[in-house]
Amino acid sequence: MSIARITMMEYLYDKEMAASENFYQTIQQDWLRNVQTVINVRKGPTSLSSLAVHASYEDAETNLPKRKKFQDSD
Repeated sequence: MSIARITMMEYLYDKEMAASENFYQTIQQDWLRNVQTVINVRKGPTSLSSLAVHASYEDAETNLPKRKKFQDSD
């Protein structure tokens, strides 16, 4: 059974969100190799949600360190 992780991020300024989206584009292929699907949704000028679908709970767990690193880089 697949498992999905949802990440919600809020920024103070739209420039911060744009920078985060640009950074994400540079790491996506390397950091999210075992993700089946990623859907990123802009909810407003400074808000976004990301849904990542993994094949299993174990696959999802292997991404946690890089997921945290991405969130901390914002």
